[in-house]
Amino acid sequence: MNKVKKGYVRCYWTGKIQLTNGEVNTMHCIQISNTSIEIETPIGLKGCKKSLLIIDAINNDQTRQIKVICTPNSDIFNEHDQHYVSFDFLKMSDESKAFVDEYIKDMRDSM
Repeated sequence: MNKVKKGYVRCYWTGKIQLTNGEVNTMHCIQISNTSIEIETPIGLKGCKKSLLIIDAINNDQTRQIKVICTPNSDIFNEHDQHYVSFDFLKMSDESKAFVDEYIKDMRDSM
């Protein structure tokens, strides 16, 4: 597997965020790197130190449901009445990591 340089690319995947208190809501990805992700969601983190993201990912007509446990860096309430949340990846399967790396590579190659 080729190593992908750290750095964000635009991402339009959708999915769900689950907080450690059990609350679940919709989210969509804004940017992604091989170590972190930025999302927009209607709910804030409410003090949770970890969250589960269930992402419906697509790249080159291939789909994958990515489940990743993340730790938050920031939670900003924006002008669209949404929470803009930045996360670092904490735990993700090797297959999901490879899918994200390939997506990032393909996005960079298309620029």
